[in-house]
Amino acid sequence: MKRVFLAAIVGFGAIATSPMPSQAASLKNVVIDFSEYAFPGATTVLSGSSSYNLLNDQTGAKLVADNEDGDDFTIDYSDSDPAALSSSGTPNLKLTGKTIVSNRGFNKSVQQNNPGSLVSTTATLLFSEEWQITDLQAKFTSLNTSGTLWEYAVLGFLKPDGSMFSQMPVVGAYGQASGLSGSPTVGWYVAANKGTLQGVGTNKTSSGLTGPADKLTLTYALAGLAPGTAVGGLVWSSYLEDVRGVENGTSSFTASWTEFMISGERRSIAPSGNNGFVAGDLGVKQVPGPSGLLGLVYLLGLSRLRRR
Repeated sequence: MKRVFLAAIVGFGAIATSPMPSQAASLKNVVIDFSEYAFPGATTVLSGSSSYNLLNDQTGAKLVADNEDGDDFTIDYSDSDPAALSSSGTPNLKLTGKTIVSNRGFNKSVQQNNPGSLVSTTATLLFSEEWQITDLQAKFTSLNTSGTLWEYAVLGFLKPDGSMFSQMPVVGAYGQASGLSGSPTVGWYVAANKGTLQGVGTNKTSSGLTGPADKLTLTYALAGLAPGTAVGGLVWSSYLEDVRGVENGTSSFTASWTEFMISGERRSIAPSGNNGFVAGDLGVKQVPGPSGLLGLVYLLGLSRLRRR
């Protein structure tokens, strides 16, 4: 009788045994500082979308070379159109000295005080759906610097699906803006202090005081998010408004994104199994035998025969 049941088991589909313990890849304060192998080593103008494989899908460790296990995040680089009197080739984003730099400026002289021309750059970071990011911090410098032009920045976290936690803040022109260094809505932070310059509307603007958020580490707390909130990435937009007077000359500004740090874990993405059973990532071991519920019936019968 044993041989009859054993013969019946052979040749049927695979069945699943009890799940084996599995350890999801975790991330704990992993720092990406744009010096990694996936980023160009020479100064490079950044445009369009670029995807990067920098995390080991099995362990969460940062990679030193491409292991071909899939891209982990994408950064989209975009610029506004040049405005009247924009410096040649600006606005743009460049990778310079292991830092993503926003370049903006206005040249020559204006024909009227405070013309209000505005330019911007935007970098948007999005993680692949396999990673559940529950803490994200990012470091920036020169966001709201003093000078004869008005420089400011808007930064925010994105939901796991890439949407916004709330509507993106609109700062507005210098003359109408309230000026802010803080979080106006959930998920966002604005570095737009107006005291960075003086004399707007006169024949000559002059430097004021650098804004308090000129150098910034963007955190959940600053943007009004609760600890442990799952996020899908972040967006950084850097602006420059031409508020010069007719006696001012050429002026240019840069702002920089120097690194970001992430914590979280890899999601369990279930591959297709046999008759509803899942294998592979979930730690399920497969053995020869009949499939689905039928397999369990055969095993129970076999166990009873063995006890006889």
